[in-house]
Amino acid sequence: MAERRGEKGLVGEFKNSICQACVSDACSECCQTSESCLFTVWHSTLRLGSWEADRFRDAAALYTHIIRGLHGRTHSESDSDRILYVAARGWPDSAGALGAPSSVLVQTLHAPTWRQAERVVSGYLVQRVSGTINRGDNVRLKVVASPVVSRSSATGRLYRQVLWQEGECRNWFTQRLENSGCKVKASKTKVGELCHTSQRGHKVPLRELHASVRITEPARFASLLTRGMGRNRAWGAGLVQVLTN
Repeated sequence: MAERRGEKGLVGEFKNSICQACVSDACSECCQTSESCLFTVWHSTLRLGSWEADRFRDAAALYTHIIRGLHGRTHSESDSDRILYVAARGWPDSAGALGAPSSVLVQTLHAPTWRQAERVVSGYLVQRVSGTINRGDNVRLKVVASPVVSRSSATGRLYRQVLWQEGECRNWFTQRLENSGCKVKASKTKVGELCHTSQRGHKVPLRELHASVRITEPARFASLLTRGMGRNRAWGAGLVQVLTN
């Protein structure tokens, strides 16, 4: 994967002829059968003012804050842009609750304007993230994910269950990567401690997960980067980052 090191994640400047199939709802046939795939996203690093940070312990408040800064209102049909984000939060307390966020990394599929950003953040930096994904590339990944799965009760009712055990989370992580065009190097997979943030009083479970993978299907891997992983993406989970050092 061609790349240039930047402040956050994978950053680079490549040709303008980006394969839009990789950021649409379905990849094109040529993209599915090729040995490489082009993709592009934008990463915005938002710095939160210390006077605001405590208010954004709640993930719903933080998401509203991001949308308002991006669109100038609390909701937009263009949210189908598939916004993903991860917050740099303070260390968890004894109960596993993460602290207030100091900054946020936001990923969008189109160049953001942040036309209302001055009202909601103390500073921001936008970087174009673009590259070529090749079959056989070896990459290291990090994602703050929400390890939750759907289960069926004895009566057939569906419910969501948090994966508390490290082994369960490791299997969940590995399966999703392998379903996204990756071959996982098992010895390189790391599962962090289970923590949580809150969303209007409800706990949102989060774990930091690391893996080293070999890309077997570039188009499916590009889809993982643009769509994210797992549930609770509106509450700060699922942004997959490619590590460059």
